[in-house]
Amino acid sequence: MTIKTPSGATVLYRVAKGVATITLNRPRRLNALNNRARTELCAALRRAEADPRVRVAVIKGAGRAFCSGADITDDPAENGWVMTEDGLRMSQRFRRLYTAEWLHAIWDLEKPVIAQVHGHCVGAALIIVSACDFVVAADGTRFSLPEGRFGGIALGWFPWTVGIRKAKELILLGRAFGTDEAERMGLINRSVPGPELEAAVADLAAEIVALPPETAYFGKRTTNRVFELAGLRQALEASFDANALATLTEGGMQTWARIRRRRGEKAALAWRDRAPPKNRRRKR
Repeated sequence: MTIKTPSGATVLYRVAKGVATITLNRPRRLNALNNRARTELCAALRRAEADPRVRVAVIKGAGRAFCSGADITDDPAENGWVMTEDGLRMSQRFRRLYTAEWLHAIWDLEKPVIAQVHGHCVGAALIIVSACDFVVAADGTRFSLPEGRFGGIALGWFPWTVGIRKAKELILLGRAFGTDEAERMGLINRSVPGPELEAAVADLAAEIVALPPETAYFGKRTTNRVFELAGLRQALEASFDANALATLTEGGMQTWARIRRRRGEKAALAWRDRAPPKNRRRKR
């Protein structure tokens, strides 16, 4: 069964054969997450959870990429990284938005969630993917977590999913990597050739639909609880506060905000992605 979505929706929703397919639908912006898309994504996931016909949800992206991360346009109504608020308001907003997205909408969802990833998976998109229960990516997908390059703390699920050393590499260095490395570190379940991505995800979803519902429900909840006992929820909330406090420090986040306000999005991205200095040997 296909369910109609409003014209111009940033997130599309349809249900067929027990699978709710949720599509990020801003292809001209490489599905960057603006405030409306965040809200509609969470609403679509809640809709899937409430529908007794749905046994599994799939999150995918329209066009050339899964998602290019938070929208960083100059319009505060669109922007996922507004740096003009005081630390308290920033902390409250981060906790509200990201707790709703990552914890309640995906991690706490009572049904498994599959991420179908292709093209680019950047920043906030990578954190959302790490909250999903299964991740299948097309060969050639590029992953990156650039927040650290402008003072952000993108903790996500990485210390638990990829281990402490790889987590620090992702969070601090922000370098891009491909599907082979993503699979080796356990960030994705597997990669497949691009033309086979849709079928591979459909096969995985069909396997989940065929399970007894109590297997999917209790299997997800009990596995998640292992991570929660290791402090996952508290650590995520601490990272939200750390991002808010970073806005009060004269450092990367404030520099990023000034460049973006005065010179625009492209200049801010160029500053963020500047090449690191090369190591030089001193002459003896």
